[in-house]
Amino acid sequence: MLQRLLIEANLGEDILQTLHRGPYGKLQLSAAVDFNVSHSEDKVVAVFSNQRAIGVDVEKIRSFEWREYSELFSSTDWGIITSANDPEKTFFDFWTKKESLLKAYGFGLQIPLNQVAIHNNVGRIENTSMTGFFREIEIPEYICYICTPSDDYDLRVENFIV
Repeated sequence: MLQRLLIEANLGEDILQTLHRGPYGKLQLSAAVDFNVSHSEDKVVAVFSNQRAIGVDVEKIRSFEWREYSELFSSTDWGIITSANDPEKTFFDFWTKKESLLKAYGFGLQIPLNQVAIHNNVGRIENTSMTGFFREIEIPEYICYICTPSDDYDLRVENFIV
């Protein structure tokens, strides 16, 4: 799927041969593009940008012991989650935003999620100048966010069935 996207962007069929790990372990290409992949259950989301860093996270909305994860959220975020009409959905809304921001900058979960502040559709990694802007990708029964350091980008969504 990723190779198809990169070929359609005229980056050549052997672009994936330049894959290497960045300083924090994020897979990168030698070309001036960034990409990211996420999966949950039977969904896989791949994104790429030839303009800036990009991250994505997708999670299936499901029932689980979400209260066990309170330490990963600020007291403000946790208050919003626990008072929501659908706390699992709200939990995953925060989670996917936080993780997509960390992935955009190449950190993955190396920075604790409680050090990522979310306010509506803007996030910031605390004690840094790293910010991110979120766009939701609508997938029934899932929460999915793409994050980039700037909010001025065009978004094209394509579905692939493999």
